[in-house]
Amino acid sequence: MHKFGDETEITRFVSAELDDVDPGRYTVIFKVTATRLEEAITPEDAILSYALNRKDKLLTVGRRFDYAQTKGNLRATEKSMHRVERQAKREAYQDGERVKRWKKMNERGRA
Repeated sequence: MHKFGDETEITRFVSAELDDVDPGRYTVIFKVTATRLEEAITPEDAILSYALNRKDKLLTVGRRFDYAQTKGNLRATEKSMHRVERQAKREAYQDGERVKRWKKMNERGRA
Protein backbone atom coordinates (compact mmCIF):
# COMPACT_ATOMS: atom_id res chain seq x y z
CA MET A 1 0.00 0.00 0.00
CA HIS A 2 1.40 3.39 -0.99
CA LYS A 3 0.11 6.71 0.35
CA PHE A 4 0.46 9.91 -1.74
CA GLY A 5 -1.11 12.90 -0.02
CA ASP A 6 -4.82 12.16 0.33
CA GLU A 7 -4.76 9.27 -2.15
CA THR A 8 -3.85 5.70 -1.28
CA GLU A 9 -2.74 3.34 -4.02
CA ILE A 10 -2.89 -0.40 -3.46
CA THR A 11 -0.55 -2.58 -5.45
CA ARG A 12 -0.31 -6.33 -5.45
CA PHE A 13 2.77 -8.32 -6.27
CA VAL A 14 3.19 -11.94 -7.18
CA SER A 15 6.51 -13.62 -7.80
CA ALA A 16 7.42 -17.08 -9.01
CA GLU A 17 10.68 -18.82 -9.74
CA LEU A 18 10.89 -21.05 -12.79
CA ASP A 19 13.67 -23.45 -13.62
CA ASP A 20 15.05 -24.05 -17.11
CA VAL A 21 13.33 -21.12 -18.85
CA ASP A 22 15.13 -19.54 -21.79
CA PRO A 23 15.43 -15.75 -21.90
CA GLY A 24 12.69 -14.12 -23.94
CA ARG A 25 9.19 -12.72 -23.84
CA TYR A 26 6.40 -14.79 -22.40
CA THR A 27 2.67 -14.41 -21.93
CA VAL A 28 1.58 -15.28 -18.42
CA ILE A 29 -1.94 -16.56 -17.93
CA PHE A 30 -3.23 -16.85 -14.41
CA LYS A 31 -6.43 -18.03 -12.83
CA VAL A 32 -7.91 -16.76 -9.60
CA THR A 33 -10.34 -19.02 -7.78
CA ALA A 34 -12.37 -17.70 -4.88
CA THR A 35 -15.17 -18.95 -2.70
CA ARG A 36 -17.63 -16.85 -0.76
CA LEU A 37 -17.76 -17.25 2.98
CA GLU A 38 -21.23 -18.21 4.12
CA GLU A 39 -21.03 -16.00 7.23
CA ALA A 40 -19.96 -12.90 5.22
CA ILE A 41 -22.52 -10.16 4.64
CA THR A 42 -23.95 -9.69 1.18
CA PRO A 43 -22.70 -6.83 -1.03
CA GLU A 44 -26.08 -5.09 -0.70
CA ASP A 45 -25.94 -5.18 3.10
CA ALA A 46 -22.32 -3.96 3.09
CA ILE A 47 -23.23 -0.99 0.86
CA LEU A 48 -26.13 -0.01 3.10
CA SER A 49 -23.99 -0.33 6.22
CA TYR A 50 -21.03 1.57 4.78
CA ALA A 51 -23.27 4.31 3.37
CA LEU A 52 -24.48 5.07 6.89
CA ASN A 53 -21.42 4.34 9.03
CA ARG A 54 -18.33 4.48 6.80
CA LYS A 55 -18.98 6.66 3.79
CA ASP A 56 -15.22 7.12 3.17
CA LYS A 57 -14.78 3.32 2.93
CA LEU A 58 -17.63 3.04 0.43
CA LEU A 59 -16.19 5.84 -1.72
CA THR A 60 -12.73 4.26 -1.67
CA VAL A 61 -14.05 0.88 -2.77
CA GLY A 62 -16.10 2.54 -5.52
CA ARG A 63 -13.07 4.46 -6.80
CA ARG A 64 -10.98 1.30 -6.88
CA PHE A 65 -13.69 -0.52 -8.81
CA ASP A 66 -13.89 2.33 -11.34
CA TYR A 67 -10.10 2.35 -11.67
CA ALA A 68 -10.02 -1.41 -12.30
CA GLN A 69 -12.73 -1.10 -14.97
CA THR A 70 -10.92 1.79 -16.66
CA LYS A 71 -7.63 -0.08 -16.64
CA GLY A 72 -9.28 -3.04 -18.34
CA ASN A 73 -10.54 -0.82 -21.17
CA LEU A 74 -7.20 0.98 -21.55
CA ARG A 75 -5.78 -1.57 -23.98
CA ALA A 76 -8.81 -1.37 -26.25
CA THR A 77 -8.62 2.42 -26.19
CA GLU A 78 -4.91 2.37 -27.01
CA LYS A 79 -5.47 -0.01 -29.93
CA SER A 80 -8.27 2.19 -31.26
CA MET A 81 -6.09 5.31 -31.02
CA HIS A 82 -3.24 3.50 -32.78
CA ARG A 83 -5.58 2.54 -35.65
CA VAL A 84 -6.79 6.13 -36.00
CA GLU A 85 -3.20 7.45 -36.05
CA ARG A 86 -2.15 4.90 -38.69
CA GLN A 87 -5.14 5.82 -40.86
CA ALA A 88 -4.33 9.54 -40.55
CA LYS A 89 -0.70 8.93 -41.54
CA ARG A 90 -1.81 6.83 -44.50
CA GLU A 91 -4.21 9.53 -45.67
CA ALA A 92 -1.56 12.25 -45.27
CA TYR A 93 0.88 10.18 -47.34
CA GLN A 94 -1.72 9.58 -50.04
CA ASP A 95 -2.59 13.30 -50.13
CA GLY A 96 1.12 14.14 -50.47
CA GLU A 97 1.46 11.71 -53.37
CA ARG A 98 -1.56 13.25 -55.12
CA VAL A 99 0.00 16.71 -54.82
CA LYS A 100 3.27 15.42 -56.29
CA ARG A 101 1.45 13.83 -59.25
CA TRP A 102 -0.56 17.00 -59.83
CA LYS A 103 2.63 19.13 -59.85
CA LYS A 104 4.32 16.76 -62.31
CA MET A 105 1.29 16.86 -64.60
CA ASN A 106 1.29 20.66 -64.55
CA GLU A 107 5.03 20.82 -65.27
CA ARG A 108 4.62 18.50 -68.27
CA GLY A 109 1.70 20.53 -69.56
CA ARG A 110 3.76 23.75 -69.53
CA ALA A 111 6.75 22.25 -71.31
